[in-house]
Amino acid sequence: MGIDIIYLLCRRDLVLLGATHPDADDDIEDDAAGTRPGSPAESIDKLEWDDPRAVDFRQRLRTCKLRPAAEIESSASSSQLVSPLRLTLDPLDITGRPAAFYALTGFANFVYRSYLKRTFGVVHGKFGKLEYFLRQPEVTTNEAKEPIVFMHGLGIGPAQYSMFISQILREFPNRPVLVPLQPHISQAIFHPGHLDALNKTELVDTLRGLLEELGWAQSDDKPSSSRVTFISHSNGSVPHAWMLKAYPQLLQRNCFVDPVTFCLWEGDVCYNFVYKRPVNGLDVLMRYFVGTELGIANHIQRQFDWSANSLWFEEIPGARDPKRSMFFIGGKDSIIDGERVRRYLRSHGIRKGVRFDPEGRHGSALVAGSEGLKGVIDWLGGLQGKN
Repeated sequence: MGIDIIYLLCRRDLVLLGATHPDADDDIEDDAAGTRPGSPAESIDKLEWDDPRAVDFRQRLRTCKLRPAAEIESSASSSQLVSPLRLTLDPLDITGRPAAFYALTGFANFVYRSYLKRTFGVVHGKFGKLEYFLRQPEVTTNEAKEPIVFMHGLGIGPAQYSMFISQILREFPNRPVLVPLQPHISQAIFHPGHLDALNKTELVDTLRGLLEELGWAQSDDKPSSSRVTFISHSNGSVPHAWMLKAYPQLLQRNCFVDPVTFCLWEGDVCYNFVYKRPVNGLDVLMRYFVGTELGIANHIQRQFDWSANSLWFEEIPGARDPKRSMFFIGGKDSIIDGERVRRYLRSHGIRKGVRFDPEGRHGSALVAGSEGLKGVIDWLGGLQGKN
């Protein structure tokens, strides 16, 4: 049994270290560049013994797989209790907060919604069970065929991303902008969907239907004249990944900021968010104001589907094309292992599409005035040559 597990781990990491070749631009590409290579059908070259990638693989196998297994075996043999972390079975970690707190967050979103309506003509609509903010441009131009869909992350909803959303609306006045609302991760305790989130199938089908209703997708799933751009932050990368898996042809461009969907098999995301002890003031604030809120804790600890939420390189169309795919990652992110995600993406030949900030923290790429936000806005405007 142990040998079989090690064999599977070897096979998995060999896929991650698959054949790559530098092109004329010193970027790593292969014969399947620009397409969606099949996995595990994609051919894998055998590495030489002294190849740096092979050396790195052996070293990581020893340190990350064999030693922990030996430690667990040793602990078990010495009659020491080993308690596994069971994300969806362990008791919910919830910290109560006064009703005034929820009233304040609800009021903040109400004020921001009113501001968007008055300033940008944003409407608050509903399609099926999915609520959303939508701004349709008053003037129809070619840019109207380049809609932007933003999937927000955990927190207090759109008000938390007020500066980012407002900047998108200002920078691209002639492009439609859609922001699906997710009350279950927005501390909207007075909303009926606070503890009743749409599952994967419901959300994907509903969002697909909304895109068709808006004219951004065709009912027969053929390529549309619209070039839909999806951008997601943090937990918003989960529904983003669902859409990519179900309807990859609809999402022409994809931008991930602090994505939690990569390398989920290593457990960093859920451990850091649920079990890890806070080490600084920022971690304490994030744990109280976000991590232990009723709706968010229920979503993470009872509705987290590992296999559905994981996104692989092969599932992203045009992943190596920086005009179609972009990834913003922080090296000091307290939720994801930024360096590990960066290494995973680079191992598949993604070079120019990875924006890695060694000092970046979770969410810093969307902070007003930051280099990360400038990079996001520049990339969003790439279709029109915006600098």
